[in-house]
Amino acid sequence: MAQIQTPPPRGWIIAMEACNSHAITYVPLYDTLGANAVEFIINHAEVPIAFVQENKIPAIIPCLPNCSTPLKTIVSFTNVHKCF
Repeated sequence: MAQIQTPPPRGWIIAMEACNSHAITYVPLYDTLGANAVEFIINHAEVPIAFVQENKIPAIIPCLPNCSTPLKTIVSFTNVHKCF
């Protein structure tokens, strides 16, 4: 299971096709619903990897200590500068 948090179309399509080519199920992450939604989606979908736009990483990092499922990898589509 992978989580994708990037605006369509380019980043989403790249992540989606990467998941499809390895038979990995993907779920969208709606950070617009707030930090509780991010935490809920990570836990409910048991997500070990997230494809994330650089400016969305700060919304994910604070949620990680409260997640019962470990998010092991965050893949950024751009260079990561100051995220936290």
